[in-house]
Parts: sequence; structure tokens; C-alpha cells
Amino acid sequence: MTRRRWFRPGIIYGFETRRPGSRRKPWGYIGKTRQRLSARVAQHMTGPDAKPWADLVVPCPGTVAHVLYRSDRVSTVGLAWREWWYIKTRLPLYNVTWNLANPRHVPKWRAVEQRRERDRRGVPPWGAPSGRWGLPVVGVVLVVLGVLALASMAAMA
Repeated sequence: MTRRRWFRPGIIYGFETRRPGSRRKPWGYIGKTRQRLSARVAQHMTGPDAKPWADLVVPCPGTVAHVLYRSDRVSTVGLAWREWWYIKTRLPLYNVTWNLANPRHVPKWRAVEQRRERDRRGVPPWGAPSGRWGLPVVGVVLVVLGVLALASMAAMA
């Protein structure tokens, strides 16, 4: 007979999102998981079940999700309570559960509409180059590197 484990590792994580055309970075989503954080992030960000707000996530150093709480031994009730507390204090925009009283809450149907509108207009994710300045910047960088390479070769000769 296997013994049931009441305390297991758990993580509370959050995504900061950026509203198109704004510098503000409100919390977009807060969740809990017992799996590897990278696997859970991939479920939100990629594939056919990607969340409608995935293109608005602001990357943080090393990943896109902030670890708000991590424990090697936490009960299911303890992890759920902590998730509730973070949702109530951080007021994320796109959470549905425990977040309906949030005045800034974006309903799921509205988030899907907003994503379709961004896709229709071709609005790039907040950090992606628009194409209008990307090519000139690359050209300038290549010219500067070429000049530096020629100068160093001339100095060695």
C-alpha cells in the first residue's frame, strides 16, 4: 500500500503583461503548479491552448514568469490559499477564478476578442521589432563592426 503524500513541492507564479500602447506592466495572470515551472509556462504560452494574453507577457530575467512563492513542502490547501491571496492582493487582469470582483478584470471572451483584433491588425508582441526600424539598426551594427574590424587589422599591420 502506498502512502499518500500530503506535502509536495509547489509554486505560485505570475506573468506581468503590457497593454498595447502603454508603459504600465500590470499583473496579467497568477497561477499555481506542482509541475516544473518551464512546463507550466509552455502550456500557457504555446500550442493550440495558448492563452489570449500570451503575446502581451513582459519577459523577466531568465524566463517570462515571476516566482512569487516556492516551497518544497506545501499542502494542497496551503498552495490554494496562497494563490487566492496573491490574486486578491495583486489583482491580475486575466484570472477568472477568484477575480470577478476586480474592477480591472478582463473577461475571457473579451481577452479572446482583443487577441483576434491584435492578430487582425498585425500588431507585433510588445517586445518584437515592428520591421520599420529593425533592418536599419542591423545595417548600422554591421557597418560599425566592419569599421572596427578594419581598424584592428590596420593596427596590427
